[in-house]
Amino acid sequence: MQYVEEKITMKETEKITEKITERITERFASNDVENDEDLKSYRKMRQQHLFDTHLNSSLQFDKQIIYVASGAIGLIFTLKSTIGIEISTLLITALIFLVVAIFANLISYRTAIQSIDEEFFHDDKSADKWEMWTRWLNRLSLLSIFVGMVLLIIYLIYA
Repeated sequence: MQYVEEKITMKETEKITEKITERITERFASNDVENDEDLKSYRKMRQQHLFDTHLNSSLQFDKQIIYVASGAIGLIFTLKSTIGIEISTLLITALIFLVVAIFANLISYRTAIQSIDEEFFHDDKSADKWEMWTRWLNRLSLLSIFVGMVLLIIYLIYA
């Protein structure tokens, strides 16, 4: 027998959650609840939905950092090749910060995977170490893209 894995979009998940919430609310309002199983089921599903939403948001945020940093680097090279902007220390510094943002983001992805692997297969202490590195790299990535973009904007205004 062949299994087909179907991915459910966030909108579909929200619709399903809404329908289940309505059904449970109606049952509670009509006092048609025999036990707490419906409520427990709802809470479990709601918790899973929140976890999925959090995970999806994190992934989207990481992608956006890569897109913005790559786009800014592409803009620098496009401006250099088309209108021949002058390469200055400020522009090179902005470029370095943008590249650091990309690499920090990519490395944080790997450390997050390592953290999950450690938690599943080893112990929580080593997982905590990798999680700490992931948080540090995410902060570095965010700070680097912010500084790189500010420097690029300053360069473009005063160039």
